[in-house]
This record gives sequence, structure tokens and C-alpha cells, in this order.
Amino acid sequence: MVDSYKEPRLFEHSPNLVCICIDKIDLNITTGRIFTYYNSEPVIFNSVDQIFLILENFFDDIDFPQASTQTRGFAEGKTANLPLISTKSGKIMRWEELTGHQGTLATFLLHVKYRQNSTWQGNLKWVEKNKTRSFQSDLEFMELVNTAIAEK
Repeated sequence: MVDSYKEPRLFEHSPNLVCICIDKIDLNITTGRIFTYYNSEPVIFNSVDQIFLILENFFDDIDFPQASTQTRGFAEGKTANLPLISTKSGKIMRWEELTGHQGTLATFLLHVKYRQNSTWQGNLKWVEKNKTRSFQSDLEFMELVNTAIAEK
């Protein structure tokens, strides 16, 4: 894991930059809010699984980063009830607004660079501690989030 956000606004112009606010963990269920450039209101998630599904749909919608494989699954209707991030109106939030949100327990800036081998690769910045780490898989991403929350 390498520190890489040397410059505070390094990924400012990346269309897929996401702010994840962790607000509560109750009985191992993580809840919080997701912010993107495309919505003025947060998208609420009620589990870690939902973070992945919501963001995977978001990345597919903006087609960035492009997935190297096609999404398949056993539960086709499972994503039907998920909150969606609408991108139809284009970018409506500025960098300062996106990065100004704060979670009750932790705040992360997520930049997914690639979606290869059916997983994500990118950088995760823990805002409160100003720590940035790279990750090579969805699992590694979640380990970084869980470690950060456990440290708090």
C-alpha cells in the first residue's frame, strides 16, 4: 500500500471521485452516505454490500472506469431496490462541496482507477487522518475501511 495523494486536489477532475461518509455501525451493519459530483443529496447505504452495488451501478452509468468484464449474478432483481446515483444532469457539485462532507465515524475519498478482473483498483483517502492508501481489490478496499474505523 503506497501513499499517493501527495497533492490535495490530485483527482479533482476525475468524474468518478466519491465521498463515503460512515455514520454508524450497529451489530456489524455499516450505514452512511455516498456523495458524488452528480447529486446534491446523498445516497444512503445500509450495508457494505450496498456500497459496492451502488457504486458499481454508478461506474457503469458514467462508463468510467470501464469494466474489463461484464457484470453477471445470480440475484438479478437484487439491485432493483437500490438507491441510484443519477448522472443525467451532469456534474452539479464542486470539489470543495464534495470533499467538505463528513461522516460521524469516518470520511473517505474513493478514486477507482480501474475495474479489472471483476474487482476495483484505486486509492482511498481517510480524510480525518489524511492517510491515503492504494488498493488492488474490493476486499482490500473494505479492509482499509474496516481498519480505519477500528482505529477510531
